[in-house]
Amino acid sequence: MEFSPELTSRAARIEREILDLNRHAASGQLESVARLLMRSEAISSSRIEGIAPNVDKVVLAELAQKEEVRGFKESAEEVARNLTVLCSIEKSFATEPTSPSAFLKSSKES
Repeated sequence: MEFSPELTSRAARIEREILDLNRHAASGQLESVARLLMRSEAISSSRIEGIAPNVDKVVLAELAQKEEVRGFKESAEEVARNLTVLCSIEKSFATEPTSPSAFLKSSKES
């Protein structure tokens, strides 16, 4: 698969704009919104797969990864683990520098 120089340039510009959002003082508010959106998406995807944990149970399962908490089912724990993986991937993308050439290289390897 090949991407045009215009597309890779646009992707790099959009990425820079997103990274600039994190440099503003209110970026902490964006992190909580991002976590909420990620949790909502994970629960919706799980429902498509036939797993239907409630949001509050997923939150409890997330908390249980750090503290002694009970009161949730295995399905909520599964979604919470998936969220943890997604968050770690998100953090690695946020800290790794990217460029159009790196983007092209990784897309050719896939």
